[in-house]
Amino acid sequence: MLTRVSLLAFVAFIGIAAQPLSPVEEKLVGTWKFIGFPGHLGTLHFEFRVDRTYQCTQHGGQNPVVTARGTWKVDGNDLIIDEHPVPHDGRPADAPHINKQTIRASSSDRIAFANGPIIERMKGK
Repeated sequence: MLTRVSLLAFVAFIGIAAQPLSPVEEKLVGTWKFIGFPGHLGTLHFEFRVDRTYQCTQHGGQNPVVTARGTWKVDGNDLIIDEHPVPHDGRPADAPHINKQTIRASSSDRIAFANGPIIERMKGK
């Protein structure tokens, strides 16, 4: 019985993961730079992948530091990120959480969110 339940759960997961990206989600695939990140901290990059996973990387020293990983989706005008922070610099990771940002305006290379943040597509990414 356990095998049958596991198989059904796996099939349900594959069905969800195999859903095609919406036109808005297709625009998001790629690497984006957060505009307005405090300069002394470097830059913050978000890589949104076609499989709806993402990675956030801080570029401030010699080597980029992965600060979070997780999954993402767009629901209506909302970018919803299931964020799982990664421990770094000897500090433990923060608790996983859902980050929801309402998209106010978007183009192929710039997205503005309703509460102020802006991300821009990285050249060649």
